[in-house]
Amino acid sequence: MNGHMLGAGEPLRVRQGGRIPFRLLNASATENPLLALTGHSFKVIAMDGSPVPKPHMVSVLSFAVAERIDAIVGTNSPGLWIFGSTLAKERAMRLGIVGEYCRKTGAPVWRDAPLETRNFAAFASNARAPEPND
Repeated sequence: MNGHMLGAGEPLRVRQGGRIPFRLLNASATENPLLALTGHSFKVIAMDGSPVPKPHMVSVLSFAVAERIDAIVGTNSPGLWIFGSTLAKERAMRLGIVGEYCRKTGAPVWRDAPLETRNFAAFASNARAPEPND
């Protein structure tokens, strides 16, 4: 992630009570990763560069090949956490980064996130689409 492997390089440092904007891209041509940030949820606000009609909270980000997701995470769970693949095998290959709250020490923690079925309808709106401009 951003040229770093899990456990190498500087952690993502945050303050409690803030928000982190993420713009994430699955640059793989073959893999569909599932990413989670232990102890946190993501508010998905855009997909593939377009705002979603109804932002929605998810615990796991599911990426198709070349997909982009913009999400916001509230920093409301102090500690040292792992932001990475939901698969232990991929975390063992260092897919992830450490998130560190100010003045927290110790080993980073991973807890499995609840698995969710990807549901695009959760981001949909019942509002009528605007008429095109002439």
